[in-house]
Amino acid sequence: MWKQFLKEEMQRMGKELRRVSDPKKREECKDQLIWLRQQIMHFEQTDHFEHLRASFEWVVCNFNEKLKPKHRFKDRP
Repeated sequence: MWKQFLKEEMQRMGKELRRVSDPKKREECKDQLIWLRQQIMHFEQTDHFEHLRASFEWVVCNFNEKLKPKHRFKDRP
């Protein structure tokens, strides 16, 4: 369930990111998505679910704050 949720929300974040015109803001958020993908790969190898959830919540909070999407990103399924 979490893997599917993460995949869907990250796809939404990527789509929203493509709409950002400010290059600095776009680069910061892009770096966060790259970092989150690395965290997910690490989680798949180590089963540190709590660490992944905290990482995901941090990125979601930043995306909601910086991008102010019409439909806020969710940090839980």
